[in-house]
Amino acid sequence: MAVFDLPFDEVVECTFTLMEGTVSSGFNRGMAFNISQVTDPIWKVAIETAPLDREDRQKWHAWKLSLKGGLNRFRCFDIGQMAPLAYEGAQTPQAIASGWAGSATVASLGTSGALTLGGVPAGYMASAGDRVELSQGAATALYEIIAPATATSGGALALTVAPLLHTSTFTAAAVARLWRPRALFIMDHTSWSHQVVANPTPATFEGYQVLR
Repeated sequence: MAVFDLPFDEVVECTFTLMEGTVSSGFNRGMAFNISQVTDPIWKVAIETAPLDREDRQKWHAWKLSLKGGLNRFRCFDIGQMAPLAYEGAQTPQAIASGWAGSATVASLGTSGALTLGGVPAGYMASAGDRVELSQGAATALYEIIAPATATSGGALALTVAPLLHTSTFTAAAVARLWRPRALFIMDHTSWSHQVVANPTPATFEGYQVLR
């Protein structure tokens, strides 16, 4: 299994949506609902390229074939959330703090979604809806911050994230990424669509998150 980065030079949409895996059923004449977790929460990504000329069309088709029908993975970030909200105009993590590469260490992980990081710039502001990537070995996962938090002067940042942390996969040896946090996906090859007509047309496809 190999991992390939998404070619971002022609991407106009790369939208992440968390599929929470719950179903609801009403009872007591609609006065109450049962909520059941039927699948694990996973991220779904929807991707659209700019209209592709022949050269770009061939490049993208070759990239698609490199995924070998799902045997290989692709890695990408949500282009609508490249920088944290409090630093929306930043072009690099160094614009947030000199010398910072956008990553952090993991101090602790809790089963309730509590995640404490270290090595964050002093006073760093995490907003609700920002995301954080954890990676360790071949595993990568993406989480969304659900409450705002500010780093201490010593660079500690206590977060609450969703979905619940994969504590059987990640430990304090994991690396956290706050700048352009990514996830791993398997392409849904049945979703690939690209019409070859006289004028350039976009390619569209979807993918589903995997941890490794």
